[in-house]
Amino acid sequence: MVKNLPAKISYEHVLPQYQKLLMLKKAVTMGEDEEVNEQILLDRAREHNANEIYLVGYLVETVLKAPKELQEQFDTLISCCDNPKEYAKVYKQTEKMFRTNPKFRRYEAKICSHLDLFAPFNCKVTNLTIFGLCPELISTTVQLQPRNVVMNLHILQKWLSEQRKISLSKMSIIEQKVVLYLSCGHTPEGILDEDDGLIKGEDISRLKSVLYEVLPARCNVQSVCQVMAIMYMSNPDLTDIHKSLQMLEELL
Repeated sequence: MVKNLPAKISYEHVLPQYQKLLMLKKAVTMGEDEEVNEQILLDRAREHNANEIYLVGYLVETVLKAPKELQEQFDTLISCCDNPKEYAKVYKQTEKMFRTNPKFRRYEAKICSHLDLFAPFNCKVTNLTIFGLCPELISTTVQLQPRNVVMNLHILQKWLSEQRKISLSKMSIIEQKVVLYLSCGHTPEGILDEDDGLIKGEDISRLKSVLYEVLPARCNVQSVCQVMAIMYMSNPDLTDIHKSLQMLEELL
């Protein structure tokens, strides 16, 4: 007999968690037999996003520049997130529109071409990015689809709609520098490199504080990648690396 187990297991709590983990493994992991839990997947997603900030910017821009008709349909779907039956109904309607509506089809074709979503690996990478940005919105009802990645963008649209816009120009100089370096393709590790620090004259501990404490607190989020998603939403010019470089040069 197995000892030290709870006398009564709450399957109503455990089963949804297990089902969610299975769904996430199918959507974001490269090895189906890999032993992971939700926190390991989230840590991996945020580490990936911090090193691939350009993909965060691309997805934010893609959501914000979606055809109005598509954004409105996604909003309808989002409004049903707390009603599983209605959500499933509207989800099927939305999937059908991607097969029949020319605007929806062109939008999907453009994203699939840019991200090469015909390859399963690239679908998982894109899903990993979305999961790293808005894990709290994903559930057994609002799921990440392993291959139908464009439908997953409604989750990011919902998350962005809940965030407060923050103007880059209203931030401190050191905060602006960090954001601009990130938008220009540098990683947090590159910014904090003691041997080849990008921001001259700044103490590494202060930079670390700005990256992992000050900016997340300002944006009311938990990670660098979420900070950058909000900055891309609030300051669209950041998605253009040439404009980011110009702003950085002017600031320096």
